[in-house]
This record gives sequence, structure tokens and C-alpha cells, in this order.
Amino acid sequence: MIIEISQEEKEAGSPTPEKLRAIVEQIQTIGYAVVNNVVSKETCTLLSDSVLEDVKKVREADKPTLHEQYTGQGHLQLGLRRHAPFVKADLVANPIIESIVAGVLGKGAWLGFYNGNVNCPGSTFQPLHMDRPFSWKSPEEAAQAGQSWPPPTTSLSCSVALEEIKIENGATEIYPCTHLATEVIDLLQEGSRLEDHPELLKKWGCLPVC
Repeated sequence: MIIEISQEEKEAGSPTPEKLRAIVEQIQTIGYAVVNNVVSKETCTLLSDSVLEDVKKVREADKPTLHEQYTGQGHLQLGLRRHAPFVKADLVANPIIESIVAGVLGKGAWLGFYNGNVNCPGSTFQPLHMDRPFSWKSPEEAAQAGQSWPPPTTSLSCSVALEEIKIENGATEIYPCTHLATEVIDLLQEGSRLEDHPELLKKWGCLPVC
């Protein structure tokens, strides 16, 4: 389900209370929400063009980046330009995004990571992974901190598509409800990769990653 943000909501700096509750509920229950019309097309075009220019420079080196060596060929961890005119308020200080983040994490949330992912032509599969580990590693540890189990969300990834994402150009796979899959904690601590555990992929309704 895609939730559309209206021009009136953008001007107000927040979704309607009903829409905000729906977005937060989706994130809390299935682990993600798809929200449209948050960042302007002008900003997306400006940043997309700059990213393509930077990708060309990176590929001129004709060798895999450090990130590719640990993930997969053709997957670039490419930082967005941090100077004018490329640092746009409707991306880095967007009140719609901030209201959603605050709805999930609380008003003390802060931006701790600002980067970009690029999927280049001919790329291989990126290993199945979690962006952030659980903050508490066991029911006992969570209980000592006065937290519930599964543990509450303490970080949230806000991914902005600079162009339309389709299967043909390397869409991101999302595994619904796995933000509550605490069984991965021991596996990740052991250094095991999730695709090496087909029983989990079957449980999540997924096919093994090639």
C-alpha cells in the first residue's frame, strides 16, 4: 500500500493525524511503509544527475570499491555531495520525514547517517542483511533496561528513491515483519550470513538468495 502525501500536507509540514498513524502502524507491524510525494522532483533530479556523474568517476578507476568487496559487485555506497546546491532542505530537513520518524522513535530522534546506495548495471545480488542490529540482544538484557521483547525500534532507515525503482534497474527486496525476527541475533553475532539459513527464508516466505 502506497501512502500519498498531498500538497496541503507538505505545506503543513506533516501528514494528517490519521495518515501519520497509518504510516507508523505499518512500520511497527510489517517493518516498512511506502510514502510518495515527500521530496520534490526537482531535488530528486538534481541529486540523481550528480550521483550519475560521481558513479562515472568511481567506475573510471576500473576496480571494485571497498564496499563492493564486502557486499556485491556493482553495489556502491556513494555519499551524496555535502555542499551547495546539493544539500537540499526537503531531503535533509524534511518535516514530513521528521514527523514520521518522531512518530516511530520519539521526539529525541536524530539524523545519524546520510549516504546513498547505487546499483550499477550488471551488478550481482547483494547479500541479505539488516541495516542495524537490535539494541538489546536477549529478553534478559531488554528486561534489565525496562524494554519489551522483541525489542522496540531504535533506528529507522529513510530511503528516498531518486528515480523510479523497478525490477529492471535493481529493486530493493524487503522482507516484511523480519524487523521482529529476534532469531537472527545469534546468527549475526556468530558472523553467519542469513542466506545460509534456508529454514529462516522459508519461514519468512522467501526464496534463497542466489
